[in-house]
Amino acid sequence: MRGSVEGAVDETVALGPYGLLIAVSGVAGMVRGNLTLLQATAITDRWGTTH
Repeated sequence: MRGSVEGAVDETVALGPYGLLIAVSGVAGMVRGNLTLLQATAITDRWGTTH
């Protein structure tokens, strides 16, 4: 995993501000997806999976 992170950083530096914008957008999307999954898990833990 470390190699892929270093490669992504190298590409971001080479692309300049546009690369940084793409990287930040990607990270924001991953965070949003993880929070959505966490909230869905919390709902099923609280109320169960059967209705």
